[in-house]
Amino acid sequence: MELGVLDNFVYLGRKLSRDGSLDAEIYNRIAKASVACGKLEKWVWLDHNITVNTKLSVYNSRVLSSLLYGSETWTTY
Repeated sequence: MELGVLDNFVYLGRKLSRDGSLDAEIYNRIAKASVACGKLEKWVWLDHNITVNTKLSVYNSRVLSSLLYGSETWTTY
């Protein structure tokens, strides 16, 4: 069996690039956070019976955590 060289691959939920670029990972994180936010629209964001504090807690725990997962290892330039 022959192993090939990949430009991008997913490892532990992170998208790693062969050249070390974070662009693919950042786009992946934004997409996952957008999906998480969209799934909550009907059940949380549009529900007028839920307080703003509860909505912020849901945002921090679901959307922001999806966006920032693994960001502590990103190299800033």
